[in-house]
Amino acid sequence: MPGRDVTTMQRTVLLVTGDDELSRQLGTRLTGEGMTVAEVNSGIRALALAQVHEPDLVITDLGLPDMTGLELCDKLRTACSAPTLLLGVMLPEERELAELQESVSDYVAKPFEPTQVVVRALRLLGAPRFAAEEAGAVQRGRLLSFGDLTLDLSTHRVTVAGREVRLRPTEVKLLRTLIEYSPRVVSPDACVERVWPNGSGDLATLGDTVMSLRAALEDDPLHPRRIRHVADYGYRLDVVGGDDPAARAADEDDPWGNAP
Repeated sequence: MPGRDVTTMQRTVLLVTGDDELSRQLGTRLTGEGMTVAEVNSGIRALALAQVHEPDLVITDLGLPDMTGLELCDKLRTACSAPTLLLGVMLPEERELAELQESVSDYVAKPFEPTQVVVRALRLLGAPRFAAEEAGAVQRGRLLSFGDLTLDLSTHRVTVAGREVRLRPTEVKLLRTLIEYSPRVVSPDACVERVWPNGSGDLATLGDTVMSLRAALEDDPLHPRRIRHVADYGYRLDVVGGDDPAARAADEDDPWGNAP
């Protein structure tokens, strides 16, 4: 039977979470991307539906009322062939188990923006326009890499071209956000929400953190090449090492291009 084309056929997603608000947010966003979404709040119900309907993708919360998301992903391997996207905060031993069992196709750590989940879902479904976008950042185990930047998610150790740099916790959180969104632009509001989820930050604090992060990572913080400001949109992390004429022209045309 010929393979299905994700650009012409509607894909089915099984969304498993006991959080009604999270289910509503993600269900709305996924439906807006043209997917058919079935929302359930237990692992047992998810297994039953997966066996009968064979979804194209299963997205599950780590914390479920009757089993963990990891247990569900493991059981789904015998119930259907759908890839699995796990949402939550896994302990190091849980990450090791998931990698050993190869039961989890992808993982998004909380807190996250719904857009992150949608992008990962589309990538798992094989949507070509998002597969290219996700190629910028690479995660192997607990090591997150982008160009010559690496961030160890376990120790928060950051290196630039093999050289270790010391960052404050808020700077590490901002760098992680920019890496995970790369090569997309992150809005200032999204940055504030990710770095200060308790509401202690604002746009002024973000500006200070951007400047201090540039001071740690950039060869010339006053003319940044890594952490770019995109007027009216936010911040973008760029790979250093190549000359990008389009990016250079945009910076030359924008007098506020280097403003935080």
